[in-house]
Amino acid sequence: MSFKKIINTTKTHYSKQVKNHGTNYKGVDWGSDQGQKIRFEQILKFIDLKDIESIIDYGCGYGALLDVLVQRGFKGRYQGYDISDIMISKALEKYGSDKPNTVFTSDDKKLGQADITVTSGIFNVKLNTPDDQWAPYILHTLEKIVGVSRKGIVFNMLSAYTQPNARQADLYYADPRDIFDFCMKHFSTSVSLSHDYPLNDFTVFVRLVPKN
Repeated sequence: MSFKKIINTTKTHYSKQVKNHGTNYKGVDWGSDQGQKIRFEQILKFIDLKDIESIIDYGCGYGALLDVLVQRGFKGRYQGYDISDIMISKALEKYGSDKPNTVFTSDDKKLGQADITVTSGIFNVKLNTPDDQWAPYILHTLEKIVGVSRKGIVFNMLSAYTQPNARQADLYYADPRDIFDFCMKHFSTSVSLSHDYPLNDFTVFVRLVPKN
């Protein structure tokens, strides 16, 4: 299945968001600054930054997670990837192109391996894409993320347990049980799922076992 249309539509959407709103939570289409911060906290609780030397921020936007990593003392290699060239331009404006151990790119073929790959929010905004096309796109993307990761991946999704009156038609709500099952069957039998924080989503950590 080709996901070119989905990728191009998503790219256009986020490029427009950051053009209109700049480098803040609205620029990456989050509902609030607090929500963005909570999601970063949930992702990073699964990672011991002292035990990893490199991280890929897949769907990095303008690089907001990098600030959090630096504040927590992370000194390893950071690779920020986003499909939007404009997002990457904003990240380079914000952080500079010569920051040590830091790379921003909109070309996923330039991504090297990393210990951990994290992604926040990239599976939520489906716009007009039907669910039966968006769901395979998610699984395809997870497989790509695993392919560049040595020790694990961490990602989040909106939850199918969200109350109907709190849902939006242009967003995708995944069943946590299906995602957990897919990761267990295809990636690792060491999978953690957190659904206990005050947002309508869940976070998954997949610990990858090194191949002999």
